[in-house]
Amino acid sequence: MVKALSALDPEFAKTPKQRDEREKQYLVSFPFDPAMMEVFYTRWRTSGLPMFQRTRGVVWTFAVALRDAEPWDKAPLAGSSILLSKEGDERLSPALSDLGGVCGA
Repeated sequence: MVKALSALDPEFAKTPKQRDEREKQYLVSFPFDPAMMEVFYTRWRTSGLPMFQRTRGVVWTFAVALRDAEPWDKAPLAGSSILLSKEGDERLSPALSDLGGVCGA
């Protein structure tokens, strides 16, 4: 994944050290995109949302998103697209709806 992304964006990992760091980030967050994990981690750590129940809430949201996106999302990593509904469905996905309800509470 890091090699493919580096080919698309030379700034992604210019040096061997940066490539190693990126590979570690992807291994730690697999099957999720490290950028998405960072956003969730930052949000649940700094949001002060006691109802979110931190880790349990994030794991639940990811599980629902992965279950629902599995039939149609063919990306090699689970990115923010798993929170969306399949193409043509105008409703919010259950995961995004749950997340919105928690954040709006």
